[in-house]
Amino acid sequence: MDEKRRLKFILYAFSLLLILGTVGFRILLDVDIVDALYMTVITVSTVGFGEVGTTSNTSEIFSVIMIFLGVGIVGYANASIVAIFVEGKVSDLWKESKQKYQEKLVSLF
Repeated sequence: MDEKRRLKFILYAFSLLLILGTVGFRILLDVDIVDALYMTVITVSTVGFGEVGTTSNTSEIFSVIMIFLGVGIVGYANASIVAIFVEGKVSDLWKESKQKYQEKLVSLF
């Protein structure tokens, strides 16, 4: 997978995790959307500050799944970003995006 696709995948996976977590906690804990997002963020980040609603076995299993998915996605993201830096691909990504921007600018005129 090339670097851009890998970075897009990471962004989409993390966004999907936040959305699914927020919806899941909203339904399972019967809290408002902000509290559900808060629960998702503290669960995925493994901070574990405290629950905002009354938990059940189902919500606790959901939390465990969210933790594993969050740690997995963050681990994959870290490994991918380090690999991009180590392989020296950052300048390639920068040059490619700069070239596309210039092409779009030229096409406007």
